[in-house]
Amino acid sequence: MAHLNRAQPDWKRGYVTVGNDLKVIDQNSFVAVNGDAGGTWTPGADLSIAGAGMVAAAPWTVAGASAVLYAPTFGKGTADDAFGLAPAHPGRSWTLVQALAACHAVYPEQVFIVLGPGGLIQGLQTDTPGARWLSPLRVYGGATLETVSLRFIVAFTHTVLPASLAQMRVIAVDALGGIFPMGAGALFDNGGFHAVSAASTAAAWNASSSPQTFTYVCSQNNVIDLAKFTYWLEIIEEVGPPATPTLNCFPAPTTTIPAFGNVFVSATSFLDGISLFDGRN
Repeated sequence: MAHLNRAQPDWKRGYVTVGNDLKVIDQNSFVAVNGDAGGTWTPGADLSIAGAGMVAAAPWTVAGASAVLYAPTFGKGTADDAFGLAPAHPGRSWTLVQALAACHAVYPEQVFIVLGPGGLIQGLQTDTPGARWLSPLRVYGGATLETVSLRFIVAFTHTVLPASLAQMRVIAVDALGGIFPMGAGALFDNGGFHAVSAASTAAAWNASSSPQTFTYVCSQNNVIDLAKFTYWLEIIEEVGPPATPTLNCFPAPTTTIPAFGNVFVSATSFLDGISLFDGRN
């Protein structure tokens, strides 16, 4: 952010102040930010703060469709160390995409990370029907979590539709281990679980092993309160007849082996009503 121009680059003894000097000083004082009394300023161009950056040491409000904060840092870590977003600010809605790499399971050996091309993490997979695990969700405090979209791949061809398709739910968990499902309605079970597909045939469930997306609608317990809860995506793997791909053995005859395991790639969370943009999210 450039400084204002000086009235004179070098004040020297004997210099006689002219009217324009006073005009420049007066104008610079008029447009300067008043850190005590506050006020409203409308920049004509982007403001770039480099060097050591800045600390928001009191509540700030950012308004205007073009206002963008790039990688902000905050120095205090207290409740007033934040930027407030005005009601019409586009930053009040946010989409967060996260790879499914971290998980917590009763039997962690049942769930493992799948590597894609170049050794990049592609997702989580299990070789155990009905395996169950949790992955943490990144959220914004004070926002409303509207939906979570699960990206997954049914990796093996199925000859019949599984007895139970893979299921997911989004939950808030309090410090005592209380679980609060975010989904409710006729298509959800009592625990808030929902099948990740409406497929009625094995071919539709497999979808030629192409990536599929299921969107879980959060309709309750979904106003984020990071002081009381942590937030999780929970998945239960499918249960039913496994896929049986052909294995060509040489010189033994062709046979079949059981194969199993869908790949759960990522979760995309859509949040609305974000009122604060701070260093604790």
